[in-house]
Amino acid sequence: MKQQLKKSGQKLVKKLSRTSQNVSTKSKAHIKEHLVARVSHARTVRLWILEWGLLVLAITLFAVIQSVWYRNSYAANVFVPGGTYAEATLGNVNSLNPLYATTSSEKTLAKLLFSSLVATDTSGHLNNELAKSISIDDTGTTWTIKLRNNLKWSDGAPIDADDIIYTFKLINSSSAKTSISAGFANTKIERVDDLTVKFILPTSYVAFYDALDFPIVPAHILSEVDPALVYEHEFSTDPVTSGPFLLNAIQPSNYGKTVLLNKNPDYFRGDPMLNSFIVRTYHSHAEITDALNRLEVTASADLSSATQPNVTNSSIYVKKTATSSGAFAFFNTSSSVLSSKAARQALQVGIDLANVREDLVDIPLDFPVLQQQIKLDYPETPEHNVDKARELLKTAGYTSGEDGKLADAEGEQPILDIATATIGNLPEIAERFTKQLEDLGFLVSLTVHDVEGSAQNFFTNIIRPRGYDILIYEIDMGTDPDPFPYYHSSQATESGFNFSNYKSAIVDDLLLSARTTFDSSLRKAKYESFLEHWLSDAPSIGIYQVMLTYYFNQGNRTFSENNTLTQPLDRFADLQYWATEKSTRYRTP
Repeated sequence: MKQQLKKSGQKLVKKLSRTSQNVSTKSKAHIKEHLVARVSHARTVRLWILEWGLLVLAITLFAVIQSVWYRNSYAANVFVPGGTYAEATLGNVNSLNPLYATTSSEKTLAKLLFSSLVATDTSGHLNNELAKSISIDDTGTTWTIKLRNNLKWSDGAPIDADDIIYTFKLINSSSAKTSISAGFANTKIERVDDLTVKFILPTSYVAFYDALDFPIVPAHILSEVDPALVYEHEFSTDPVTSGPFLLNAIQPSNYGKTVLLNKNPDYFRGDPMLNSFIVRTYHSHAEITDALNRLEVTASADLSSATQPNVTNSSIYVKKTATSSGAFAFFNTSSSVLSSKAARQALQVGIDLANVREDLVDIPLDFPVLQQQIKLDYPETPEHNVDKARELLKTAGYTSGEDGKLADAEGEQPILDIATATIGNLPEIAERFTKQLEDLGFLVSLTVHDVEGSAQNFFTNIIRPRGYDILIYEIDMGTDPDPFPYYHSSQATESGFNFSNYKSAIVDDLLLSARTTFDSSLRKAKYESFLEHWLSDAPSIGIYQVMLTYYFNQGNRTFSENNTLTQPLDRFADLQYWATEKSTRYRTP
């Protein structure tokens, strides 16, 4: 049996071997016939081979290009969190206490470091900031402010009603001498609870919401300090803050100071996109211009056409935005020369405003109330008329000699002291006023006060004591139409902002009535009547509406051109979204 199986296996192996040999022989013949033998034919079809090869290559390249193109079409170079933004500002930093901010540098830092109960938003309207809610009683005299929950100072202490009350009292303190004018005359404040206060006004005041836009300072740091010594307290150099940024360090430099700020982790609106903000202070516009050209800073709001900046770096762009600030020539009605209404009217018609504004003014300003505040029917302004001006000067008791010079009752030539500051176009405007007043026969003494270093001296030594006959100066007219601070007789004091010392019982009544009524049509009528008296009494002359000229590096995101600004500092209304860092991000197809 075993022998038979062995023989069968041997036969099978031999059979398989023969079969394998046959297959191999046939395969070699097939390959030789269909491949090797035909290689020599390739020359006759080489064009076809080339065409097919190129076709395959083209398809491959197209696929690669299409893939890259689609990838890029869904990619975007977007701003991302991180980075540092640096602004060049004008003037010294003498104090970081926001209640004493006078220079542009100090005001910028005050806005970055501190929050207010309310603040202007991107639409140019006031909106709640630290305040969670604001309610008014039926009489319009009691305003109840409730703070947001969980507000914190940068040292971790809670922001509460005590801070509001302390700040309010400090602003009202005559010994503190803050630079804030919040319209709190005869206003009382009461503590309701930890997060609620009541402001009790002597009369209803529709624009009180505007008065609440003042920075809050910490009571737990300053409440035990004598108000007269607050300015000198260490808080002025190392403040506890509540704004989007907090102080990191102050470094001296050849041009001024470099103030380094880090984002505030306890800021109630959350982290801004920027990690840090740098404020570099400079002594002159020329230094700021150089800093922009060297890209030493990201931007500056302290250059204008008046400074004639030679910004040549192609990376720096400029945009202009109108604000609710205005420049006026304030006539001191307490002045011996201008106490007469006829004398002021003579200046009103004798000064050629078209000539004063030529080449210097972007938006002429004729009235102390803007149409963007309230729609009014403006009265007609008097036309320039030198002959009428001379007749009015005669009515005021001045005579004119053959040489055209004026003389008063004692035969002396009247002297007009004009004061202005190194702000925007004011010096050149004042020069043009001087020339025209001299042509009318006055002897004019013009003093231009340098406020690039510090505006506090100008405010303390010139404005407060009304040390001038004419003050040419810029003022903030606010979001609400309320000329009360500048023209009500109660404000004709050293602590007030009635720079003309203007007193009129009729105007007092109109301004009080307008600010105490919530009837828009009645307010309109009151303000139109006020403007008629303002023109007739001539306590001041409007010159121009202030423009914010902002130079910035185009590679960064700053405030939107669609924002409405009431003052230059309102550029920070959308600070949360300013950015300097970019990254490529891919969107979902």
